[in-house]
Amino acid sequence: MSGSNMNIILLGAPGAGKGTLAKELSGKRNFLHVSTGDIFRAEIAEKTPLGLKANEFIRKGLLVPDDLVLDLVKNRLAGEKGNKLFDGFPRTVEQAEALDSWFASRGEKIDAVLSLDVSEQAVVGRLCARRICSGCGKIYNLKTCPPKKEGFCDFCSKPLLHRKDDTPEVIVSRLQVYRFQNEPLLSYYRKAGLLTVIDGSNSPEKAFSEAEEVLFGK
Repeated sequence: MSGSNMNIILLGAPGAGKGTLAKELSGKRNFLHVSTGDIFRAEIAEKTPLGLKANEFIRKGLLVPDDLVLDLVKNRLAGEKGNKLFDGFPRTVEQAEALDSWFASRGEKIDAVLSLDVSEQAVVGRLCARRICSGCGKIYNLKTCPPKKEGFCDFCSKPLLHRKDDTPEVIVSRLQVYRFQNEPLLSYYRKAGLLTVIDGSNSPEKAFSEAEEVLFGK
């Protein structure tokens, strides 16, 4: 699979390694990294009309409605013509159908959907060992990518935080919810012949190599 303009979707449970793979692909293969979380934060910080609407739901702990999520994504991508990689979006079949329709109106399409599959045990191990910088947000793993100085960020020297929801019980519950919500989406892309499952239990380097082989035949 190759081409001058590719649209890729990357799916996976919390702790599957989506963010790491997305950064590798966007950096080495010139994809625009499209993360709804990043879009929300930027629009809210800039106090745009769409950002203010989204923040009303977020402040109440509610999910941002599908139509508003798509409006935010469309607004962000309005002038973009190059390769795009969607990180954890769409989240529902309704969002997927709306995204397909929007791409069709632009004469584009989704070229591939990669789903990182990781065992429950591996995800629990990763997230329990996860630490996040309170300053710059860099993510560490005490087992596979520890900071040079225990408890502090290598880059900005701010303290590292352990998220309260990174406990085995909460993680297992989040995984169960994710799988229940995500299966219809996987089925949607499986039927469309776009889905490839990648073993996310391997190293980030191996996952990147598998993704490159699927996307570029190398």
